Amino acid sequence: MPLITTNEMRRVERLFHETRKSFVVLGSAGTGKSVLLRRLVETSHKRVEVLAPTGLAALLVGGQTVHRFFGFELGLQERTRLRITDAARRDERRRQSLASLDALLIDEVSMVRADLLDAIDAVLRDHGPRPGEPFGGVQVGLFGDVLQLPPIVKDHESQAFNGAWADGWPSPWFFDSLAFRSASFVRVTLNQDLRQCEDDPDVKRFTTSLRRLREGRMQPDDFALFNSRVTTRQPDGSVSLVTTNDDADKENNRNFNALETPVFRHNASRDENWPEKWRNEEPVPEVVDVKAGARVLVCANGAGPGLVNGSIGTVIRCDNDEVILLVDGEEKPVHRYTWEFPVWEWSKVEKRMLRTGTTWYSQMPLKLAWAMTIHKAQGQTVDGPMWVDLGHRVWSGGQTYVALSRVRRLGQLHLRRELRREDVLVERRAIEFICEGDTPPSFEEIRPLAAKIYRETRKVRDVVVNERRLAAVDLERSEQMMTHAESLLKEANVRLEASRQAEVRMTAIEKRVSAALDRARQISWLDRLLGKF
Repeated sequence: MPLITTNEMRRVERLFHETRKSFVVLGSAGTGKSVLLRRLVETSHKRVEVLAPTGLAALLVGGQTVHRFFGFELGLQERTRLRITDAARRDERRRQSLASLDALLIDEVSMVRADLLDAIDAVLRDHGPRPGEPFGGVQVGLFGDVLQLPPIVKDHESQAFNGAWADGWPSPWFFDSLAFRSASFVRVTLNQDLRQCEDDPDVKRFTTSLRRLREGRMQPDDFALFNSRVTTRQPDGSVSLVTTNDDADKENNRNFNALETPVFRHNASRDENWPEKWRNEEPVPEVVDVKAGARVLVCANGAGPGLVNGSIGTVIRCDNDEVILLVDGEEKPVHRYTWEFPVWEWSKVEKRMLRTGTTWYSQMPLKLAWAMTIHKAQGQTVDGPMWVDLGHRVWSGGQTYVALSRVRRLGQLHLRRELRREDVLVERRAIEFICEGDTPPSFEEIRPLAAKIYRETRKVRDVVVNERRLAAVDLERSEQMMTHAESLLKEANVRLEASRQAEVRMTAIEKRVSAALDRARQISWLDRLLGKF
């Protein structure tokens, strides 16, 4: 497919290359956000870093995770007391890298929480090229779709994002961070679905219905289209998407038990200070059973070379210490991993979140992946058949849209039950942000374009002036030639008139001669005289 560029894309390119303004690029799937991000990097003369909130999203854009780049610890971040790993604090090269940074591009920003964006701002204000300025003077470009799933907030963090904490945030969305508002981001929305350039009418109809599902304005024809994919039998080899971890576990266990290969069991260990309220919220189960032939999901960055959080592979061999996965045709080893988490508590007395300590959890970082939750599937694309089980109901804005938009064609989609009106949920805060509209062009933004237009106009004016001068010379020459032609015509007319008069005289003479001859013939002596001869 030829390279397609829209007016909105060109505006973003001008913002990035010709200004230092930070910007946010919004748009649904297929509008070219990732393509545009890669194009900015490939054509950049700036020192730019590409980041994403998850390992898989970072891998897709050739970058790294936000936490890895900045050295952040997992969990809630306070604006006044950032949680950064000891290694990152001692890393002088990291500080030098931040000081020389020109631009920062973050993909899948809808999964970046407000506290994380404020933490990025705080670090760059201290160590960026222009300390004290928003994001340290670094140009920040955010790419994402706020009409997908909202950022994840655990129960023990909820007080930080509901307005109860004075130092908290009104919501977990990135656009409710202090950093986003203070940096005056220019907002640009990509509206043209580039996949609509395809000639297949079925693809066009599918993407149109997905767009209306995303915006919460489904029509009866859209329901009929999706519900035409309802089937009672799950296709062989399909990826299954479900709404809850329990549903995913049931299907994964069924497929796992059908394998006849030996089981290798891995038991978790944890800090004695692990909060009791975090039971059943562990990153992976306390017991992880592995068999050759099992399809698994990697649940940690750094679990093995070339693996990120979100990588999917098939176990080809394993023991109690190591699991070998086949991922994209390559063998990848996975080892036991240890997570570290801060512990936060809501203080009713102080009306704020207090950090009470740090805890850890260690386990083989794998989960069975014949079925996965819709939240885990965000940002991924399924190439084969996909089975979607929405259960009794969906419970989060954007959940149905994320589930159904993981495939490129309607024929890949298989629904366990019909789609209902109550399945179409859109986050209210996201809709409010969308309704704010795009940012009108500023003087700084249009100045380079205006200068270019002025230069081109000057060139055109100079060409016009020169053409006018040449035209005046040609006109003068034409007028001279016209005058000369008129003189020649006048002279020709005079000579023509003289010729006519001479012709009249000659005709008169001829008549007189003829008359004289006639009279002479009538004289008798002349006749006799002539007769002698």
